Amino acid sequence: MKPRLFLSGFALVLFAFASIGYSQNRFQHPEAHFSFDLPEEWERIPADVVQEYHNEMLKKTGATAKVPDAAFKKKSARSPFELPYFLVNLFEQDMDDSVIQGYLSSMQSLPRREPSQQGQSAEGSMTEPVFDEKRKMITLSIDSIVGTGEQETEITGYFAIFFFKDGVVTCNFYAKRNQFSEHKPVFEKMITSAAFDRGYEYKPPLFKNTLARNSVIVVAILVALGLLFWFVRVKRRGPVAKKPEK
Repeated sequence: MKPRLFLSGFALVLFAFASIGYSQNRFQHPEAHFSFDLPEEWERIPADVVQEYHNEMLKKTGATAKVPDAAFKKKSARSPFELPYFLVNLFEQDMDDSVIQGYLSSMQSLPRREPSQQGQSAEGSMTEPVFDEKRKMITLSIDSIVGTGEQETEITGYFAIFFFKDGVVTCNFYAKRNQFSEHKPVFEKMITSAAFDRGYEYKPPLFKNTLARNSVIVVAILVALGLLFWFVRVKRRGPVAKKPEK
């Protein structure tokens, strides 16, 4: 075999392995034509586990909500949805500039959550949403208190809302408030790496029209928070203590 041919073949093998390794760390959402870099220490939660948790949340709260398209946790987590974790959701809808303005307007008036029938409380404060005109993306964070009494937990939710040709993709990150600064750089790297396939980016229409559509950002955030609250409530409750034998 000629040296040049051997080197060319060796380079192709290296490229193939590099491509495989990279693709394993790049999450692809085919329906949204959306992807981002997934850190080595993070992994996707199996879809059936997400569905099971989601069904349990709906049973306990009586709510109606969309199951997350994907959920991720740290590989070192002892159980699914142990903080920190994050969710990805796709909301398909017709797009124009009025939809983005609708999202921004709805975020200005998001209400505080009231105590639920299960006795669970959640009080939150939201930061001013920041709109990145170039990337067509809104970011904001919400501090919440979940649980009651000794089971009270302070949590920060960090949200990135992306607008593309066929709708909206939301990335919702959650961490304990006192650990959020530790995880925020990881979250931001994932957000920075996020991109839509070519041709699926949002571009304002040539002739603008106003769509009479309600923003779904309230639904997107509250669905994600509902899953979070349910998990914390169940996790904090812990195993039922056995009665001592007589």
